[in-house]
Amino acid sequence: MLFREANYILRLVLIYPVDRINFHGNNKTYSEIELALEARIGCIVVDNFYELDLLNNLTQEKKVKQKILLRVSPGIDALTHHYIKTGMIDSKFGMAIANGQALLGIKTEAQMRLLSAKVI
Repeated sequence: MLFREANYILRLVLIYPVDRINFHGNNKTYSEIELALEARIGCIVVDNFYELDLLNNLTQEKKVKQKILLRVSPGIDALTHHYIKTGMIDSKFGMAIANGQALLGIKTEAQMRLLSAKVI
């Protein structure tokens, strides 16, 4: 079991309101997303098109609707240490606004019946 899976299970056991949990993290696995759907996690933060596609397939397979947040990269240099910069154009996190990935992500999500998105 992965650490993230164990972390969510622990929260569930501690009776934390599941609908208030946002599942965030890059490179989420199939099993992590599946667990989040089965647990009825409040919201899943989507970092890339792989996760968006995976979520679309899983929600259709399980016939569940899932709230998501699309993580976008605004292309802003925060003038901080380069190890913690996550909003720049070339960031590996989120969908970039500058190259159209974010808009494509929004359009893609809009065509998926079982996902409900907000952009962060």
